[in-house]
Amino acid sequence: MRQAPLVYLDTQDFIRFRDNRNDASVAAQYAELKSLRRSGRIRLGYSALNIWEFITPARKAEFVQDRTERGELVVDLCGLNAFPFYSDLATGAHYPNNGLWMPAGLLSKAQDFDKILKEKIKDFLAAKGIAANRDFRRKLKSPSFLRSLRHEFSGHEDSSLPVSSDINPMIGLIIGKYFEGYLLGKISSRMLNRKLVGWASDPRSFGSLWHEFGGGVSALDEFVYKYLIKIIEIIEEVILRLDEISEIKKKLQGERSKIMADMVRAGFDRRLAKSLLPRMPVVEDDFQFAPGEFNLDAFGDGRLEHVVHYANKRIARVGRTQRSDVVDMMHMLYAYDCDYFRCDKAMFNLFADFPPFSGKLVASIPDLLDRIR
Repeated sequence: MRQAPLVYLDTQDFIRFRDNRNDASVAAQYAELKSLRRSGRIRLGYSALNIWEFITPARKAEFVQDRTERGELVVDLCGLNAFPFYSDLATGAHYPNNGLWMPAGLLSKAQDFDKILKEKIKDFLAAKGIAANRDFRRKLKSPSFLRSLRHEFSGHEDSSLPVSSDINPMIGLIIGKYFEGYLLGKISSRMLNRKLVGWASDPRSFGSLWHEFGGGVSALDEFVYKYLIKIIEIIEEVILRLDEISEIKKKLQGERSKIMADMVRAGFDRRLAKSLLPRMPVVEDDFQFAPGEFNLDAFGDGRLEHVVHYANKRIARVGRTQRSDVVDMMHMLYAYDCDYFRCDKAMFNLFADFPPFSGKLVASIPDLLDRIR
């Protein structure tokens, strides 16, 4: 039996449903999508990217409730159905993934925190010549000593953290807030593990936990932009070099035309003048990125071919590169598996001729509903 169409919503859809919930037409679209999902006619889900964009950091405690309500909207619309964390795609993880939108390693290893942290503390104290006894407890009263311990154990590049490298920065941020309470015996690893389980599998928990442990950091900045912005930088560098080549060609052509005009004015036949001039040098300016150019194994074979398509469009001057395009490219990792993939009109037009996405892209919610009906 054929499964119901799998639909990936654009983050702007969640934002629009939230911000315009009093608009009758928007409310009707929301209700219809929810009804279609609950009746089994479509399958809806959320990804880490949706959550990070929609449930932004609550800078103040009074905004935590708003972020919780945003998570409730996501669950109300999609149920507890998630698209796997992007690094888990390469291992075969797939929708609905038991609602787990964070890396699988976050849960499978969280229970090891207590043991690993105790071993690291013991090694750290031994290296500093500090006995793990009364002297250590006395030093815990020193703010500077606590700061040094937090710095020691919340490093983002620490490969001994009990999860895979793609999530180490996130664990570092959490431990940075958690560690002092842990050392003082106010917070148990069991409590943190319970919070992580709720966070990783229920968007309703994300806003409050990120406010508590995230330090006001944007998850997108921390885990997407700073790692993948290099792709945009590479494309922009290629465009810059191609522009330079184009300018050289124009300059050479101009000089050649000027010399030829001078020769004609001096009495040379135009054809003879042209034959006496050296040929224009061949200057390649039709560069294209090759398939596999950005093939990072972390996402699975072939899942970045849309980035090659995007790069070649941009160097052909179809639109302009933008920082936000990095997140759009990450969202599109899921388009390969979907029946319908919501995106903005710019991306819809840019990928209209990309075969793997043929028939999948949808530029608006009304268009999506029309196609489902």
